[in-house]
Amino acid sequence: SIGLTAGRYATGSSNVCLGNNTGRIGSGVFGIYLGNQSGSNSTANFVISVGADSAKNNSAQGHVSIGYQAGFSQTSGTNNTNLGYQTGYSNTTNNDRTTIGYQAGYFNTGASNTFIGSGAGYGVSGASTGEQNTAIGTYALNVARNGLYNTAIGWGAGMNMSTGQWNTLIGRTAGTAINNGEKNVVIGVNANVFGANAQNQIVIGQGATGTANNQITLGDANVTALRIPGLQ
Repeated sequence: SIGLTAGRYATGSSNVCLGNNTGRIGSGVFGIYLGNQSGSNSTANFVISVGADSAKNNSAQGHVSIGYQAGFSQTSGTNNTNLGYQTGYSNTTNNDRTTIGYQAGYFNTGASNTFIGSGAGYGVSGASTGEQNTAIGTYALNVARNGLYNTAIGWGAGMNMSTGQWNTLIGRTAGTAINNGEKNVVIGVNANVFGANAQNQIVIGQGATGTANNQITLGDANVTALRIPGLQ
């Protein structure tokens, strides 16, 4: 232990503590704590915590938190990875989460989510419990609450979705019209569905927009023909 009160009053063993108050009053084993108060009051085992206040008061096992206040509220749960400033900040007990990027997954507390990108899966205070979602790209699924099984890839993809489920959105700002919609597939830059509560719409193409539920839309208004090689 190196640093003012680093490792003081700790009862755990085989830990590395570097920085003021790191690993203080902890009882976990095989942990690495770097940064002011990183891992202080931690009872977790097999933890890597780098950055001021990262994984503070943590009892989660197999936990990696790198960045200022990364994984700050984690008290239990296992197999979580938080990389970046305040990533995964609010999660307390859920497992199998990966948050990477500035405030990625900040308010989300659901299990088995993957949020990669600044503000990806950021959520809403006290209301974001959705699980098994994947958001990759800045602001992707930015205000998601309790939606399930959504995949959003691209800058701002699905950024206005609140409680939607089973949606697949690929492309910059794809599917931004969706609020509570379900079972939609939207592929293409600025491609969108028709209606905030869209159901089962498939929309493909840059700027393409659906016009009704249970409908397939290919291309925008500039597309005047559909060609299938070998048939046309």
